[in-house]
Amino acid sequence: MKSRAALLYGEGQEFRVEEIEVDDPKQNEVLVHLAATGLCHSDYHMVTGEYGPLHFPMIGGHEGAGVVEKVGPGVTRVSPGDHVLLTFIPACGHCRFCSMGLSFLCDRGAAILQGPQLDGTFRMHTADGQDAGQFCCISTFSEYTVVPEASIVPIDKDLDLTKVCIVGCCVPTGFGSAVNRADVQPGETVVIFGIGGVGINAVQERTGLLFSDGMQTTGSPAEPVAAAFPQLHVVATARSPESLARCRRLADLGRGRCAAAGSISEIPAAVNSCLAA
Repeated sequence: MKSRAALLYGEGQEFRVEEIEVDDPKQNEVLVHLAATGLCHSDYHMVTGEYGPLHFPMIGGHEGAGVVEKVGPGVTRVSPGDHVLLTFIPACGHCRFCSMGLSFLCDRGAAILQGPQLDGTFRMHTADGQDAGQFCCISTFSEYTVVPEASIVPIDKDLDLTKVCIVGCCVPTGFGSAVNRADVQPGETVVIFGIGGVGINAVQERTGLLFSDGMQTTGSPAEPVAAAFPQLHVVATARSPESLARCRRLADLGRGRCAAAGSISEIPAAVNSCLAA
């Protein structure tokens, strides 16, 4: 079937929206009609070459949600018409790591940056017949995509797919960085560099954590964010000496945590400056 998709033909190039051909799903695969996708900085790493050698052309996107269009042989968890969330690491749910709650270590995720599906063959092709790689085996930068059954999570049909799509990556990343990795405790002060999809999910009130002071540093307008989260102190940019002084004053890093980072380029200088008090 035909689909429009955003393809990257090599490092340093721009994504190009083109018409592609999408094959039917094979064994244990699902064809999904995407309703929405998130745009994550991880997709930009393909442009900058930070992943190393990739199969080009590659269709980007690794967090999305949509409706099942067709299922391949062996699929048992979903049927056409079901609403699903796509995840960037396929997880079998049965191996040692999945049974321990460590599905991100599932062996099925070992080759998600290589391009082909789990069986080593391709489901997407350019108009001139080239095999197009699928980023993380799901390529949500396409109207239609074929994904492993292990990469889908069935969800209720009353959930808004345009919001659910980011639960595939930035929501658990931000939430987990604060709750699991940084182990933020009630009453602690937290500094967050950047307030994108990851950063905002580290400070959202629904985590149930009671921050004495939450603070984010970002170069983009953040007034709406501050209004939604009154426990936040908004600092314009991590590069400003005045902002760094405010960081040290508001968030005693000797007793707090660095919970999440949303602006990679500013982290080293910002953290070092904050600590050099």
